[in-house]
Amino acid sequence: MRDAYRSLLTALGAVLVLWLILGFWPLSTGSRVALSLLVVLVSGVCVPSWK
Repeated sequence: MRDAYRSLLTALGAVLVLWLILGFWPLSTGSRVALSLLVVLVSGVCVPSWK
C-alpha cells in the first residue's frame, strides 16, 4: 500500500513540476524540452515498479 502512495505522490510531483516548467518559467524552448525530459526520466526511475 505504501508503494501505491509513493507512486501517486511521485506522479503528482512530476505533473506539478512539468506545469511549472511549461507554464510559468520564461525559458527557451530547448531548455523547456531538456528540463521536461529530465523530470520525466527522474520520476520514471523514482516510481517503484507495479506488482
